[in-house]
Amino acid sequence: MSDENPSDLGKIFRDLSTLIGDFRISNWGDLTEEDRQTLEDAEWTLLNYSSDFIRNDVENTLNSLKVDLDAISNATNEAKEVVKSITSLKNVLTLTANIIALGGAITSGNVGAISGAIGTLSKSVASVW
Repeated sequence: MSDENPSDLGKIFRDLSTLIGDFRISNWGDLTEEDRQTLEDAEWTLLNYSSDFIRNDVENTLNSLKVDLDAISNATNEAKEVVKSITSLKNVLTLTANIIALGGAITSGNVGAISGAIGTLSKSVASVW
């Protein structure tokens, strides 16, 4: 394993995982058991993406596919800021689903899916911010 720092994308997805977990804990009494489980599942999915992105040096792979890493970084960083401030479960679930979709697209290496997921996440962020 390299001694280099973990990828920025890996760190962003780890932060998103933590924020979703914080939302779940902070709103525990207001959530149904199903909502709690949905958020916990999302938290683990994002954490797994984070680990995969760091371990597999996904940023170099995306660069080789000519994917716009700045667009991914901007969309996910904006999502982080929104998740920190929103209180609506519906909005958190929508954003989380779109973040997970982006993570899945990145994992697949499908450039078209990545571009579409970035657009969807950006629109979602704009609609709740």
